Amino acid sequence: MKNKIKKTLELSAQMKASLEQRLKKLRPIKHVQVKEEGDTIEEINQKSNIGEYLFQSDIVLTQQQFEEIEEDVKEELSEGNRTKRQAFRDGRYPKTIWSDGVNYYFDYSATQDKIRVFAENGCWSYVGRLGGKQDLSLGRGCESVGTAAHELGHALGFYHTMSRHDRDNFITLNTHNVKPDWLDQFTKQTPQTNENYGITYDYGSIMHYGGTR
Repeated sequence: MKNKIKKTLELSAQMKASLEQRLKKLRPIKHVQVKEEGDTIEEINQKSNIGEYLFQSDIVLTQQQFEEIEEDVKEELSEGNRTKRQAFRDGRYPKTIWSDGVNYYFDYSATQDKIRVFAENGCWSYVGRLGGKQDLSLGRGCESVGTAAHELGHALGFYHTMSRHDRDNFITLNTHNVKPDWLDQFTKQTPQTNENYGITYDYGSIMHYGGTR
C-alpha cells in the first residue's frame, strides 16, 4: 500500500522543474502558521508504538473506510473513472450524518451515539459518526487544547487539511522532504469523499500539520 501511495504522489518532470525554480526564490520562513507545543501528534504516537497502526498518524479507519481509500489509490494509479461516491454517504446514510448540523453539545445522559474520550496510548480518533459509542484517545502528551480540538475534528468528520482533494492548487508536495513512513499523511481524498463547502484552503487550520517535522 505504501508503494502505491508513493507512486500517486510522484511529481511529473514539468512539476519538478517548476518546483526547483520556485525553491530558488524562497526565503527562510519567519512565521509559522501552525504553532507546535511539545511533541507533535505523530511523535507522541510513535513513542507510544501505535503509529504504524494508524492512518495519517492519528486516524483509526473502519474496514469500509480503508477499502474506499485503497480503491481511490488504485483508481488514481490506473487513471480510470472513479466510482461516483458522495462524501460519507455509505450504506448506512443518513444515519452516519451528525443530526445537529455544525453546532454540537455533549449530553452526558445520552445512551445512544456518543464519543468516549479516554486516556489510551497516543492521540487518535475515528473519522465521522459511526453510531453507538466510538472512542477518541487523548493519552499522555495529548492534553493540549489544540490536540483535543484536532481529534474532535476527526470525530466530527474532518480529514487533514493537507489531504483535501484540491490541495495541489495550494501546495506542492516534495516527497524528497517527507519521511517514507509519513507518506500516507498526504494521501488525497476525492471530490466524492471530501466536501469542503466552498471554504478555501486554510494553512493555519487546526486540522493542518506544520510545514516541518
